[in-house]
Amino acid sequence: MTNTQFFASENIADKICVLHIKDTGTLLPDTRMIHPFIQVHIIDVNTCKYLAKSNSFEAAISFNESASIYKKIDKTYTEIECNFIPPFATKYCDLRLRGETRAIYYEEIYINEEAIRIFDKNVIFLFELVDFNIKSIRENDSTLDNNFIKIAWAFLRPNGITGRHLGNIRLQLYNYKFDNNSNIRFSKELFCPNVLADFAWPYWEEYPSFLNIELRIVEKIVARKCQVEFLIPFVKEVSDKTYEKMLEECGEIMDKRVAKKEEEVSIDWKYRQKLLSWERGFNQECMIPTSKIYKLNTEEQGCMVLRFSNNGKFLAYTSTNYKGRSLIRIFDLEKGENFLDIGSHEGVIHDLKWYKSDDIIITSSSDCNLKIWSFKYDSPGFAKENDYKENESNCLLNSIMHPSFVYSIEFIYNPLANSDSVFVATACYDGCIRIWEIPKVPYSNLS
Repeated sequence: MTNTQFFASENIADKICVLHIKDTGTLLPDTRMIHPFIQVHIIDVNTCKYLAKSNSFEAAISFNESASIYKKIDKTYTEIECNFIPPFATKYCDLRLRGETRAIYYEEIYINEEAIRIFDKNVIFLFELVDFNIKSIRENDSTLDNNFIKIAWAFLRPNGITGRHLGNIRLQLYNYKFDNNSNIRFSKELFCPNVLADFAWPYWEEYPSFLNIELRIVEKIVARKCQVEFLIPFVKEVSDKTYEKMLEECGEIMDKRVAKKEEEVSIDWKYRQKLLSWERGFNQECMIPTSKIYKLNTEEQGCMVLRFSNNGKFLAYTSTNYKGRSLIRIFDLEKGENFLDIGSHEGVIHDLKWYKSDDIIITSSSDCNLKIWSFKYDSPGFAKENDYKENESNCLLNSIMHPSFVYSIEFIYNPLANSDSVFVATACYDGCIRIWEIPKVPYSNLS
């Protein structure tokens, strides 16, 4: 059967498309790129809008999909009919856990629309590789594009000049021409993503990487219900009880456990916990858990690692600003306030450890350094001001340079008799694990 015969309407009738987003190539290092994800738009180039559904009453991507318009004047959302295929996205890929700048997703998205319409010559897929803009989210900026840091984009025309594209496809990534603050739009239409302006720009600048995807045609699935988490448009999530009924039952169970601590309650508690869920509204306070003791503010790019001291008096955490500099902050749990900014790294801090006596802190960072800090909080004259530059000169005991990023550290006390030193192991991006011996007294001598 030829390609043309296969795409005859009678051969792909009642068939839909499955988009499998696999992975990217190695991406350029960027301090803002921490947990990137892929956003996908299906566009009709004739109208410069999202592709209209053939049946507006059927879900296209997820069962409970909806659409709304944000009004800047009164800052409210108005729900509208979702008669088009809405944009969708993969889950994020945490590059800190992977230890490399290659994002892996391997997610399949079922597009509940006739395959013959997806393979129309005027339909294109626009892929955006983006990350969360922490600063914009904190400022409660409701402009959708401002909430994302744009990294690169790609496109696919399923029915292009060279024919119809099925199977494994490698897409070239391109740099953005227009940023989030640009007023240039390809179209004044409401349902038109800004990336369409980059697609329409005649001079594309290649980004030195790619995106791997797969496009398939499958039989349409019959709609059904289930009690597990599903995102495809044919499956509706349901429960055998209402949320209020589950809350009542869980309350009764807890009352029985308090009254009869030694008596076992025969109930599948894990099953109850799985069903006991709810959707939090926009800007609504979290209801579960029910109490919050402290809330600590960090710099623009947030906190990457935090550790309690062994005596439970302090919490050490990192705070990374928009330039990539990470501060090491000490929070006093008894007083409920920041006690000290002990120092900083020029890059993201990946790991942090306390010494057993809580007077030494060891940190590792993407600035290729392992740093050892003194924390003698009960000594006379110990710095207590939040001036990390001044404290760094007083608290920094030593810095060990590495040839690349230092992702993880671990230490153990020297098992040799009459030894007061520590073995510190470091895991580096260059593929080597190094072990260092650090004498406890004096702190500044290293071997």
